[in-house]
Amino acid sequence: VKRGFGHSSFLVNGWQSFGFSGIIHGGAPQPRTCLPYFSGAFHEGVKVPPHLLETDPDILVSDMFGVFWLHGRGGLLAGFLGQSSGFGGLAAHSAPKPTRLLLFSESGVEVRPGSS
Repeated sequence: VKRGFGHSSFLVNGWQSFGFSGIIHGGAPQPRTCLPYFSGAFHEGVKVPPHLLETDPDILVSDMFGVFWLHGRGGLLAGFLGQSSGFGGLAAHSAPKPTRLLLFSESGVEVRPGSS
């Protein structure tokens, strides 16, 4: 079961002009770029950890930062940029319960709920 339109919204920050930037409501699919050959050449940083795509092919991903808004409850702005070359991403799973978000980086570091 995916999140419904009344459940939540996710603000996606796309990578330059090559990726989608905008708000996705509920479990709607994330638009993909029509320029995959160009976006790959300029975007060698953060990538979604492979285990996420295996378990949830409809996961939503935002580069550098994202805003997840749980309707009627509030939201969370998360992400980061490094001083020299590092940056991360925010991913939102498609299932409504439990609501699961993941902050991750191009170096393979993942910040998961309940971990330290």
